[in-house]
Amino acid sequence: MRVVVLALAAFGDVVSAAIWFEVFRSNTELDCRTACLGAEVDRQPVTASQAARRLRLPIETTRRRLWDLAEMGSCVRARRGFVVPDAALERGAVIQLAAQNLLDLQRMYLRLAAVERQPALRAMGSLGAGRD
Repeated sequence: MRVVVLALAAFGDVVSAAIWFEVFRSNTELDCRTACLGAEVDRQPVTASQAARRLRLPIETTRRRLWDLAEMGSCVRARRGFVVPDAALERGAVIQLAAQNLLDLQRMYLRLAAVERQPALRAMGSLGAGRD
C-alpha cells in the first residue's frame, strides 16, 4: 500500500503510474543496463498502442495519459514513441517510490526466509517427497 500512495504522489493517479512503469519497463526490457542513469539514449521507445496492449487499456486513455506524463516531465516523446528520461528517474518522488519498493521487497523476502526456517512447514513441504 505504501508504494501505491507514493505512486499517486509521483504520477497523480494509479492508471498514469501503471502506464509510466510500463513505459520504463518497455524502454529497458531488451537491455537492463539501460535502466541506469546516463543510458537514456539507449532506451527503446514505446508507442501508446504498445503500452495500451500490454496493460489492456484503451489506446486513447493511454495516449492521453502519456501526453500528461510528458507535460509533467515524467516521460518524453521520442522519434518512435515515449521514453522515460534520466531527469524523471532523478525526481524525489520517483526515488522515494523506488526506495520504498526495495524495502517492501526486502521485508517480503525476510518473511519468506522465516517461513522456510519453521520446522513444521518444512515437514509439510516434504510430505510428497519420494512419491512418483
